[in-house]
Amino acid sequence: MPINPVTFQATIQNTQAVLAQKGAEDARPEVNQQNLTVTVTKDAEQAQRTVAKKSESAKEGALNPDGDGGGAAFSDSGSKKKKKKEIAEESDGRVIKKGAFVSFDVKV
Repeated sequence: MPINPVTFQATIQNTQAVLAQKGAEDARPEVNQQNLTVTVTKDAEQAQRTVAKKSESAKEGALNPDGDGGGAAFSDSGSKKKKKKEIAEESDGRVIKKGAFVSFDVKV
């Protein structure tokens, strides 16, 4: 059995496009590293600004003699007391049995 010569069907490539693509692929790890470095630096700066801002506001609150203090900024402005007063005003003092069926669920 004779061996036939191998024939290739080759096309001429656009060398400029191939070189540009190869260069981009070679530079990709370096670009990724630079992007990562910039991102980490920005995150660290943002965290530092946030910590500094919180510490400044804490100092202002601690040194402010006219401030409410005691978590007044986070309070619900007495809404629970208002609800209790409304319930007390609406009720006439009678006890009403709500349902005939009473059950307890206990898991051990």
